[in-house]
Amino acid sequence: MNFERLIIGSIIAEPEAAGTACELVTPEMFTGIEKVIFSKIYGFTTEGKDVDIYLLSHSLSAELQDLNGVVYLMDMAKDIATASRLNEYCLELKQQYIARVLGSYFLQGSAMCEDKIDVQKIMEFAQSGMEKVFDLTTSAADGFKHISVIAENAVARADKRAVDRQQGKQIGVPSGIRPLDRLTNGWKGGQLIILAARPSAGKSAVMLSFAKNAAMAGFPACLYSLEMSSLSLADRMLMSMGDFDIDAYKSGEFEQWGELSNAQAQLSKLPIYIDDNAKVSMGYIRNHSRIMKQKGKCGIVFIDYLQLAEMGSTEKNRNREQEVAQTTRQCKILAKELDVPVILLSQLSRQVEGRPDKRPMLSDLRESGAIEQDADMVMFIYRADYYGIPDITLYDGQVISSKGVGELIIAKQRDGAVGDVAFRHNESMTQITNF
Repeated sequence: MNFERLIIGSIIAEPEAAGTACELVTPEMFTGIEKVIFSKIYGFTTEGKDVDIYLLSHSLSAELQDLNGVVYLMDMAKDIATASRLNEYCLELKQQYIARVLGSYFLQGSAMCEDKIDVQKIMEFAQSGMEKVFDLTTSAADGFKHISVIAENAVARADKRAVDRQQGKQIGVPSGIRPLDRLTNGWKGGQLIILAARPSAGKSAVMLSFAKNAAMAGFPACLYSLEMSSLSLADRMLMSMGDFDIDAYKSGEFEQWGELSNAQAQLSKLPIYIDDNAKVSMGYIRNHSRIMKQKGKCGIVFIDYLQLAEMGSTEKNRNREQEVAQTTRQCKILAKELDVPVILLSQLSRQVEGRPDKRPMLSDLRESGAIEQDADMVMFIYRADYYGIPDITLYDGQVISSKGVGELIIAKQRDGAVGDVAFRHNESMTQITNF
């Protein structure tokens, strides 16, 4: 059956059905002259115009010149009385289009294999193809829900929070720093959290602390480390499990083997998964996180860090700021799709160094204002001692030594208050604890 002609015929027979068709299928799913006709219908519908057969024929007079315009359009509708089966026709056409897309990707992928192109390039090509297919499986009509359904879900979720609180269960993914958890009520599914700092200020250390505490609370943590190797991360996490002589561990003069064995046993029980592939795109991260979520192994995602992610684009005239904006947008989409928190690490610009107190602010987010726009929370790491500043003033006015003390500055929180949270750390930044 020619579902393209059946869809157009149904719209001609019942013009008010055009809106339904345009929610389920797009012009790219059609071929030949039917693609030209449906593109015009799609344009009329998105502009809010009624689809009239004579107006349609007139607007396509050049394209349908050899086909006797109105007669050709009427011929598609001659055996269709109503649009009652339009949904069925659209779904069948969508299936055919997905099959064509998959076939095209398989052929191109096979050709790339025969041409002996780099395997990583082939994998990224395959992932981009699957991403497109996944996107096609969700129709625009799936997006709308009546407010009664949404309100019911909101109340049900509030009730679950109340029950969890009464039972002593954790609400949200904990950070392990109590004042921060009180301020945020834990990380929530769908949130994009930016953790930003200058180089060597402790982004990875704080991230590992968050990941370990999330895993200890039963939330599987998926870490994409674009900078550090998995072994380096494992070393840091092992050192965070006890009071170890880190210099001896690094130099080979280590003697605390019993304690290290216990730390290894404890760490090995935690649901922490690390991907240290240094060259990955957001498509790679999205697909792998989706797979881990399906396996029940993804409760929170960490990406270390934004500026190292592959941002190559097929679009011309894209500058760095637009690429960063696209990447942060994809991170937010990932958080919503998987209903997990995504913590994205980011560098700060050098503007911080020009201030006397070196305290970061939102304008320091490097390369793009879109980082602040897409984020549900923006959090800065500030260590006065790192800049040689001897004292810091806490939120309550208390002045203390900056030695071994850091601050998390919550500069933006979409659903809550902003503020500063102090934490303690050892010299090597392997242990992050409550102040």
